[in-house]
Amino acid sequence: MLTGVHFSNAQEGWAVGHNGVVLFSSDAGETWRLQYSDKNAGDERIGAPLLDVWFSDNMNGYAVGAYGYFLVTHDGGVSWSENSSAINNPDGWHLNGIAGLPDGSAVFIVGERGMLFRSTDKGATWATLPAPFDGSFFGVSPLAPNLVLVYGLQGKLFRSSDAGGSWQQVQTGVTSGLNSAALLSDGRVLVAGNAGVLMTANDSGLNFIPQTRQDRQSISSMLPLPGGELLTAGEGGLKKLPASK
Repeated sequence: MLTGVHFSNAQEGWAVGHNGVVLFSSDAGETWRLQYSDKNAGDERIGAPLLDVWFSDNMNGYAVGAYGYFLVTHDGGVSWSENSSAINNPDGWHLNGIAGLPDGSAVFIVGERGMLFRSTDKGATWATLPAPFDGSFFGVSPLAPNLVLVYGLQGKLFRSSDAGGSWQQVQTGVTSGLNSAALLSDGRVLVAGNAGVLMTANDSGLNFIPQTRQDRQSISSMLPLPGGELLTAGEGGLKKLPASK
């Protein structure tokens, strides 16, 4: 099973998944080759899944996963090394998501038990941030320099306007787990999750209007497309929503 994908530019991308798999594409996803798997790791990592991946450029990248799995590369994935000691996670809680601002000025990792880490030097060092929630975060979305969202269990959603220095809870009106967030070209913010939840906010205050898709199929990820369309991935496979939705 593959669980996460990130492209650092139009051609080069990485996908991660179970058994510590890292795949690489240099042709915009047309073909992929294996860069890493847990057969290269120590016994404690055998079978553990990687859950997300993020690159600051086409050379420096990070992959996170279950049981504190944390890999780093500085040569475009030619070699990967264990980086778990870089963060304060002695109990090995799952690391569920990693993402950074487009300029790499702040990178975030989220996980179980409200684990929240930030790097302001493009991954060289990591600081533990005070968690606004002690449950699991499923993802983090730095949507703009002044808007970072973390979200997860029980419909919990928090925003930061200072790159993670402080967090404010956003009321969602839902209790389903939240899995993904996206900023559309028209300024709308969308957040999606389990049980078909898809919420839209049209204002800077993030006053979300919750909706539930009739099929109630969970959405695991979203990608804004040119023209305001939205591509969603989840239980129902890939679906394209028109700009008016």
